[in-house]
Amino acid sequence: MTSVQQAIAYLGVAAAVRLVTGLLLQQVFPVYRNPVITRLWTESSRFAAGMARLAREFDAVDVDEAYTFGLFRDCGMLLMARRHPGYEKLLGPESVAHDAALLRAESSHYVVDHATVGYYMAESWYLPASLATAVQNHHDIAFVLNRKDAAVHEARVLVALGLLVERAGPVAEPSASGPTRDPLAVAALACLGAKTQQLPELLACVREAHGEEDEE
Repeated sequence: MTSVQQAIAYLGVAAAVRLVTGLLLQQVFPVYRNPVITRLWTESSRFAAGMARLAREFDAVDVDEAYTFGLFRDCGMLLMARRHPGYEKLLGPESVAHDAALLRAESSHYVVDHATVGYYMAESWYLPASLATAVQNHHDIAFVLNRKDAAVHEARVLVALGLLVERAGPVAEPSASGPTRDPLAVAALACLGAKTQQLPELLACVREAHGEEDEE
């Protein structure tokens, strides 16, 4: 391939947009300057791979949009880590402590949380409204379970897929009564119209995608 036109013809427009989005994010948050940003970017890349894999399994949302959401979901954390030198103190020692408690800690220290920051960044990049809304609400289980507002259905699906990807991660807290009783997983499955019996297979798909991402 020797031209942009040839690359787009080979990859397809959606895949090309996904590639460019990832490259632009890497330019905005260069990993070599900050070890916290390096860790966050690595986890975002793995998360995006898991999102794309589950999007293929459910066929409920565009795969490229799911991947882009995966990259952008925590862009607010990347911005806060770059702006606030002490931000890493709010995170776990090895992996991101990514839950609603983090939002509260961020609001307490910096007045704003990463979900809100990420929402405005997604809007400023002119990403689809559904994606920006998903970034804003990715910790809100009530949002995932709200079936009344059809206008945000796609955003709910993105958040639900994200919850399942999280449950396949190394830092997910297993439910004492088993994974099929995990309230986060149950909420996600309900949104997606899936059965609890499907959960182990879905989590295995995500872990496989993570392994493929780590090998690249």
